[in-house]
Amino acid sequence: MPGPLTTTITAIERIASAHRGAAVPVLHEIGLSETQGSLLWALGGSITHDLTMSEAAAALSCDASNLTLLARHLESLDLAERIPDPADGRRKRLTLTDRGREVVARMTRALGDATPLRSLTEAERATLDELLAKAVG
Repeated sequence: MPGPLTTTITAIERIASAHRGAAVPVLHEIGLSETQGSLLWALGGSITHDLTMSEAAAALSCDASNLTLLARHLESLDLAERIPDPADGRRKRLTLTDRGREVVARMTRALGDATPLRSLTEAERATLDELLAKAVG
């Protein structure tokens, strides 16, 4: 018999599956894989819509060489660009272009329409946000 942790993991997987199902058509329409879409999403989720290359690699749990390939593809589609980091000219930041922000907005709308989390009240979502933040550190 599944235990409480199994139930929680299964629920999280079902939510993630619904989100993937909503995002993939948007991504495929513009020629992105799920991993490339994850990078776009990570950029869109940052306050400034940009991350250093090492921050982006950490967000995707990948190494710098893989991230460079992902970034090149986003650049080739005019979704992101690499710019010098103003705080340290030796580093590069990956930033969304206007087109990249538009695609993130489309993904956000698609996810918002499909998410099972819509059934939660605002207070319940706030509680869930706190619990998930605690779980991921």
